[in-house]
Amino acid sequence: MPGVFKAFIFFGTIAIAALFMIYTQFLINGLQENIKRDVRMWAKLWELAGAEDSSPRVNAVVFEEIIQKAYFPIIVTDHHRNPVLWARIPGIEDTDTSQAALKTIDEYRERMLRENGETPVAWNGQIIQYILYDYPPLVRQLQLMPIIEIAVVGVFLIVGFVGFRNIQRAEQRNIWVGMAKETAHQLGTPLTSLMGWLEVIETDMKEGRLKSADNSAGQLDNVIAKMRNDVQRLDRVANRFGQIGSIPETTLHHINPLIQEVVNYYCQRLPHAGKGITLRFEPEVNLQAKVNPELFTWVIENLIKNSLQSCDQKSGEIVLRAMSEPTNQKIIITVTDNGAGIPQKAQKKIFETGFTTKKRGWGLGLTLARRIIQEYHNGRIELKESIPNQRTTFQITLASAESDNNEKGQA
Repeated sequence: MPGVFKAFIFFGTIAIAALFMIYTQFLINGLQENIKRDVRMWAKLWELAGAEDSSPRVNAVVFEEIIQKAYFPIIVTDHHRNPVLWARIPGIEDTDTSQAALKTIDEYRERMLRENGETPVAWNGQIIQYILYDYPPLVRQLQLMPIIEIAVVGVFLIVGFVGFRNIQRAEQRNIWVGMAKETAHQLGTPLTSLMGWLEVIETDMKEGRLKSADNSAGQLDNVIAKMRNDVQRLDRVANRFGQIGSIPETTLHHINPLIQEVVNYYCQRLPHAGKGITLRFEPEVNLQAKVNPELFTWVIENLIKNSLQSCDQKSGEIVLRAMSEPTNQKIIITVTDNGAGIPQKAQKKIFETGFTTKKRGWGLGLTLARRIIQEYHNGRIELKESIPNQRTTFQITLASAESDNNEKGQA
């Protein structure tokens, strides 16, 4: 897709530049054709006027009413092509007959003849004058417009590309830093627990309780079981981060046990998060879907952790529900809490990389959750509603095993 996007920008710029050039040239051609038509018409009128009256008075009238009112540079010569009348010549007054002015007019006459030709004025079959013209400055400016437009578009394109690259690099840096922080956070809990259990064993050994106590074997087995759980969690964390960079395998699983496992894990740690917070899971039976257990439970953990951080430690309440649609085609999982909620302005940005409403957050939890659900599980995750200090609900929608079976049956 990056290659397609770059090609689209490149060829789109070329197309816009070509459109500018074509339209500008269309305007230029129209103006030039109008000038040519006006010159031919004036020459014809001059011929008709001269046919009726060839006195100098006719030349004076034509000069005053036509030549002087022209909106573009124009020179009238005699039949020997010597300039006799002129108007709109840059830097030259219409009545200036000095040698310097005549030299400049002669140079203009040569260029006009070379670029645009001459229009003869004939009386009684004999050419007595020639009309030469140049295009007004507006035409020259229009001819430069495509170049200016292309330059401006090019500058904006370069600035936009550089800005986009800088934003992309900054986002990548934030992602890597955030991933490092998230990894440290994920590993921190089980590592701290393991260190605590090791201290318990070391203390009991120093005090001789493991050797003398009647229930020492049972206590040691309990400690080992707790440590084994923490080691398994460390292994799960490592597997999660290992699967983020690739397409993980999804298999058919019962959803409720996976959610209940996460809820139980956090219920054991609620005294540290806040003694007044209640966390419960309200499932339906026989909910199955194709998921990757490691990554799916990670999403549930992120949502619960966000709710724990949002809720009041004395009156917080978090409820998870898993249900199926009436048609049994979709599984809907909701996580609802009564915490502080999400401001209205921030609700559209909460899934963006690096965006967070927390003072110490890195804005990766919901970004990873969206990627896991939408890209790896072909589902949907969204903020269903958020009413500050009343109710905030996140919803996950997955295809159920029933819909997969129906598709296979139809195939």
